[in-house]
Amino acid sequence: MKTREGFVSNSSSSSFIVAFKDVPESVEELEKMLFGAETEYPNPYPWDGAEPCWPSGMVAEIVFRDMEKEATKEEMTESVRGGWLDEHPDYNDYEDKTAKGDRFDTIDWDAYYADCDKWADEKLAEFQAAHPGCKFFKFKYSDNDGELHCALEHGPLFDRLPHLRCSHY
Repeated sequence: MKTREGFVSNSSSSSFIVAFKDVPESVEELEKMLFGAETEYPNPYPWDGAEPCWPSGMVAEIVFRDMEKEATKEEMTESVRGGWLDEHPDYNDYEDKTAKGDRFDTIDWDAYYADCDKWADEKLAEFQAAHPGCKFFKFKYSDNDGELHCALEHGPLFDRLPHLRCSHY
């Protein structure tokens, strides 16, 4: 389980660390990388009245625009540390069950955050080592930004490329 400080809404976001063996030089090149011959990007939540899909070229244009620069190690580490992936440390494991008081006051937050940092460094190093020679880019999409961005966050956007999906709830 994750905790969030400050304002909390019902929206979520996900950041993606994506490995590119070859960095696309055009929207069309990126579209082929992301979708192959597919011409539509499906809505993962096609409820009544929702768009069932979007043109793959339009989606590729959004992603291409978001490829401003290669991600720094710090940016990637922060996304991995602050997001949820399998095996992420769980703060419940840092609770002193014998301590009295508010449950969140009984958690050793310093140890938890130190382990999150260590885990994120290891997870990122493992991902980078598995993709030598690649350039890494970070993307972030939120369901708070509308139906299409919800589909980018939750759909198969980067399924054809090596990536880490870091969910932020």
